[in-house]
Amino acid sequence: MAYIPLISLIIVAGLFVVTIVNFSIVRKNMKMQSGRQICPRIMEARFKLENMEVFTKMAKESPIFEERFSLVDISDEYYAIVAFLDLFEFLFHLIKEK
Repeated sequence: MAYIPLISLIIVAGLFVVTIVNFSIVRKNMKMQSGRQICPRIMEARFKLENMEVFTKMAKESPIFEERFSLVDISDEYYAIVAFLDLFEFLFHLIKEK
């Protein structure tokens, strides 16, 4: 009978440790999940922005984009290639996380 408080204390301490471990795992998973949700949204917003005529006009004035556009026939081809590269990078990142 004298051991009951000690056993109860050990059980409560064990549950506390398990709770802390679970909390850290949940926090890590939520961080990964939010990253997985943010990246496609950024890619979509970038793709919409790049398909605007104003953006293409501004990009053609940039020496960096001028060099990049010289590699393709039309600017839409460049944007499609960049979108595929972003997609591959995102998929590689997802596979690497596992």
